[in-house]
Amino acid sequence: MNDFGFNLGGLEGASDTMGMVLAIVAIAFIFGTPIVIVLSILAYKLRHSRRMHETICLLAEKGQPIPPELLHRAGTPNSDRRRGILLIAVGVGLYLFLILEDGAWGVAAIPIAVGVGYLIAAKIENSQPRP
Repeated sequence: MNDFGFNLGGLEGASDTMGMVLAIVAIAFIFGTPIVIVLSILAYKLRHSRRMHETICLLAEKGQPIPPELLHRAGTPNSDRRRGILLIAVGVGLYLFLILEDGAWGVAAIPIAVGVGYLIAAKIENSQPRP
């Protein structure tokens, strides 16, 4: 019998090996999943950007006018403000969670500070005259 209450059929040393393999797989899964997600998003954005550039080159080769929508940034004018509000909300939520759990609540200052930076960037962008 092992710690989990089942018999391994005389393979007492196998429980240590199984535990180590399980720990390695769990760690690889925990750290590997976010990496795979980020790489997938980056690959999608790269593919989209390449297709956009190919379309612009094809239009230029054929002598057709390039629509201004293809040349402008894809973000909305309020995207910085939206990101700032979201990051501040995440920071406040993280602060409240960590203060209740007696954790390192100072970590919450990072998303709050970045969110404030985005709000300042949005304010500066909106105050500049548009051409």
